[in-house]
Amino acid sequence: MSVAMDISGVAGGDGAAGGDRKRTATRVGGARRQVDPTRPGGRPLSYETARIRVSRAPHERGVEDVGWSTVVVGMIATALVVAGLFGIAQLRSGGTVPARTDVVQVREGESLTDIAGRVVPDAPASRVVARIVELNALSGSGLHPGQSLIVPVSTVG
Repeated sequence: MSVAMDISGVAGGDGAAGGDRKRTATRVGGARRQVDPTRPGGRPLSYETARIRVSRAPHERGVEDVGWSTVVVGMIATALVVAGLFGIAQLRSGGTVPARTDVVQVREGESLTDIAGRVVPDAPASRVVARIVELNALSGSGLHPGQSLIVPVSTVG
C-alpha cells in the first residue's frame, strides 16, 4: 500500500501561510486519514543530551584476565558436579532390570505387575513390565493362566 503525504493549510491558506497546519495522508484508494502532528514527518528524531550528572573522574577497571588454569579448574569442577548429579539420579531411580532371562508360567489372576514383583522384587515394576512386554512382543496386557512368558530374573533368590 503506498501513501502520499499532503500538507495543506486549514484557514484557506496555501500551506505556507501562518496558521495551524495539519497533515493528511492520501491512500491509493483516495481515502484520507489524519496523521498525528506530534510525530516527525519523515525527519530523523533528535535526542536531547542526558540531564543526569556523571562523574568525569577516571575509574579503575576491576576486570582481570582469566588464565588457562582457572578455565581448566572450572571445567573439572563442572564435570565433577555433573557426574555427581548423574550418580544421585541413578541411585534414586532404583535398581536396574537384570539382563538374565527365564521362562515363567502365568498364574490365575496374575497381572504383568504381579509377575514383575515376583521375578525381580528389587527393581521398579514399571521397568520390569516394559522389559517383559519387549521380550514377548506383547501388544496388550491381556494374559491367561498357563501362558509362558520370557521374563528378566534377578540373580538373588
